[in-house]
Amino acid sequence: MLSVQDSIESLTYALLNTKRPMVLVSGEPGTGKTHLITKALEKAGVGNRHYTTYAPMRRKSIDGWKRFEGWLKAQKKQVVIIESIDLMPKENQAIFQLYLDRFKKRAEKSSINLSFIFTSTTNIKELRDNRDFLISPLYEQITDWVIHLSPLRNRPDFDTLVKDVWNEEAEWPSDVKLLDWLHYHKPELKGNFRDIIRLRERWKLYAYVQKMSQGEAFEKIKITYRDIGFGAPIAATKGAFSYRIEDENKLEELVKRFKRHIIQEAVDLYGKQKVVALKLDIVEKTVSRILSGKE
Repeated sequence: MLSVQDSIESLTYALLNTKRPMVLVSGEPGTGKTHLITKALEKAGVGNRHYTTYAPMRRKSIDGWKRFEGWLKAQKKQVVIIESIDLMPKENQAIFQLYLDRFKKRAEKSSINLSFIFTSTTNIKELRDNRDFLISPLYEQITDWVIHLSPLRNRPDFDTLVKDVWNEEAEWPSDVKLLDWLHYHKPELKGNFRDIIRLRERWKLYAYVQKMSQGEAFEKIKITYRDIGFGAPIAATKGAFSYRIEDENKLEELVKRFKRHIIQEAVDLYGKQKVVALKLDIVEKTVSRILSGKE
């Protein structure tokens, strides 16, 4: 099992020492894939203007891919990050694999030196062995390098990683047995680092805003998480969404509120608006508009 630092070094090496690599980074939601890629790009000297993130899940024609290739050349990027490759519909995968194959052959005859990084929330063994996710030719095409981030709950450096994330914005509480409590609840940490960040934010509310002692804040934390469990957003409430129809309510406002609730639930579950858009089959801008109350 690679440490986070070893994973960063591996990706950095692939970017610096392999010509036009295609790298697959896999791991459950919240395991730090974005953090890993960002740090590796920094170490490889790839600045913000020289990489781009793309989610080509809905392109179904080779003409669309040709336009994408032209766009890449015009942008003069060094790295393209393609998120959630495991969510790509099967009918798109053959076209995409054909595009990658053609692009790689053309690049070998030209001066194009472009790296691809793919991310997946599906376990690497499932991607390799289960054709329900990726067709074999596409899997083989995108795995020059494979880096898998294990769940936080399974990592031998669990204590260090938890404290590192916590200390980014809060002082680690020394007067309570928070680590012992987290070890007991390890099997529930399905949100990985996101669970720790949510917990830290709730701690800041109790300890810093409401000025509770560490002991009082810890007891409040235990009571709260006994009720809502891990993975719930800071302001979450359990149970079905409810609303009250009053005289001043209009149907349009009620529908907006209901849509906003659904999208917020999806964001809390999947983490990124891009993934929410893919999962719910809507445009990413629509996700933003619903959350802001504009739609």
